[in-house]
Amino acid sequence: MTVPAPPHETTPSADALTVRQQQILLLLQKGKGNKEIASELGIHVGTVKQHVVALFKKLNVRNRTMAVALSSSLADPATSLPLTRPADLSAHTTAAVQATMPAASSLLEKRPCVILSLSIGPRDEQAPLPDGLTIDARQQGARRLHATLAAQAYDHDAILLARRGCAAEIIFGVQRTGEHDLLHALRSAQAVVSDLAQTVPAAAAFLHAGLTAGLAVASMRPQGGWTGEAIASAGFSAARTLSDQAPAGHLQFDESARTLMQSVGIGLSGGLLPVQNILPLGELHHLHAHDRQPDGPLRGRSLELSTLYTLLERAQRFGGALALVSGEAGMGKSHLCRAFSERCGKDGLQVIRWRCQPADTPHDGPPSALLLCDDAPRPHRLDDLLAALKAPDTKAPDTPAVVIPAVVIIDDLHWLPPSLQTRLFEAVTLRLAAPAAPGLLIILAQRRLRPAQRAQLPADGPMVATISLHRLPQDTIAHLTADRLHSLPASSPACQQIARQAHGVPLFAVELARQSGPLPPASGSVRSLPLSLLSLVSARLDHLGLNRRLLWAVAHHRSGLTAKNLTAILHLSLPETESAIERAILSGVLAAGPDGTLAFNHPLLRAVIEYLALDKPLS
Repeated sequence: MTVPAPPHETTPSADALTVRQQQILLLLQKGKGNKEIASELGIHVGTVKQHVVALFKKLNVRNRTMAVALSSSLADPATSLPLTRPADLSAHTTAAVQATMPAASSLLEKRPCVILSLSIGPRDEQAPLPDGLTIDARQQGARRLHATLAAQAYDHDAILLARRGCAAEIIFGVQRTGEHDLLHALRSAQAVVSDLAQTVPAAAAFLHAGLTAGLAVASMRPQGGWTGEAIASAGFSAARTLSDQAPAGHLQFDESARTLMQSVGIGLSGGLLPVQNILPLGELHHLHAHDRQPDGPLRGRSLELSTLYTLLERAQRFGGALALVSGEAGMGKSHLCRAFSERCGKDGLQVIRWRCQPADTPHDGPPSALLLCDDAPRPHRLDDLLAALKAPDTKAPDTPAVVIPAVVIIDDLHWLPPSLQTRLFEAVTLRLAAPAAPGLLIILAQRRLRPAQRAQLPADGPMVATISLHRLPQDTIAHLTADRLHSLPASSPACQQIARQAHGVPLFAVELARQSGPLPPASGSVRSLPLSLLSLVSARLDHLGLNRRLLWAVAHHRSGLTAKNLTAILHLSLPETESAIERAILSGVLAAGPDGTLAFNHPLLRAVIEYLALDKPLS
């Protein structure tokens, strides 16, 4: 989605507001609700509401979304995102419908996002150009910059803010949050670099880039998707500042982006990142999604490890064997594969491990995929893996010439496009059917093995095992948390509280322990959560397309709600409300009690939804 940057509208200056109104406007920009503002300023909620109404009148806006968007302009008109009119917002075919939606049909929400800012030469068009950069090259480069980013925005459901002159920002995560928005942002910068190098090399050397990650406040449709009304984030200014400060030909990122990279495993070889948070733009192609490095031993998966050892013994005695490992995000599939690989290495067995990278296929292009292989200096295409499976020694390209491997692990298979998964399954089936001496164990790990996929592979039997990773007991999660906190035992209140909140999901416990600690026990809510968790949960909710008002209402009403209570809150008929509830239950997000009251299946889901919601549902 491309958003042209229009001229700033005529708006009141900050001086036109009272001191109290300026304080409240600043807190609104930070995403504070009326109760939070009242608590922070030491005034009554009713007084806050009166100030908010007065603000709306002075700013000539009708809702918080527009007020938040204007607040950046009042603070820094030169660098802030201007308030845009609906008619200016999008070239998408659905934009006209979204832009004409009434304010009552939109929800104000905090959205995890990644913002990439790019410019050719100085951002100020009046500033002198550096030696070697001509006006013509800069203008041609700007056209290529905007064209390349527009294609990236289309492919990744991002929003492009095409600024006048030679600069632009692209925002990932507002329209639809993805687990790998940060990686897509880096690949978008790489795409710009590659295009400029081929088309306008005189401009490529003067490209500056800045990258940040955080939260944006946006008006969202109840079923998901940006309404096109407004968007605001301090990240816009931060990304532009990083870009301006970056040396020519370099990308500079801040600590928030670095922390997110480390959480999701993005880095150079081995997952490492430069100490100074600056990368040459020509080296972005070396950044890939690696393993999240564990801080302790594998916990609670002894039965699964035993199953893999048994299969390996059978494979070495009787021929090829297959293990199908599955589990939802954060259950430890990669950790299990890594622990098994390390154990095999200690036993003197050769293991080759492939990791699929998130697909970066254009909407109108052929499916493609990248894979990383242990000890290989470069990423590979799927054809390299297929060739390795067909070869007698199953040796991966660029790996040392060693003995025939005992184990081949293909991890994160869910990132492969379906058509490429089919090709891989065919190759695996043929390899297992071929004579092998000694026998080979192939491990396929992914989030969910669909029935159609399972039908393409050999049936369960002595040589084939299906391993499903389920949630871990609270005591196991407490020990896992203690591994990360180091100084605290598993029996400590902090470890026990995180274990309760993680509700059996290892990744949730790891991220809570690593970045923010347990949530406040009194309220059950949270002042802040790791961006990695916010992104993971938001990505899942966006994929499901559930009614946001429904989820927000259940999150904010501690006493429990039924379908009858929700009809008034959602402004839907009883059948429509029941349909929305049924969908949320079938998705596994909500559960209904014997009396019909609704609750979240996972406490952290509730905390995230409550934290991200800004428009509080009515009682």
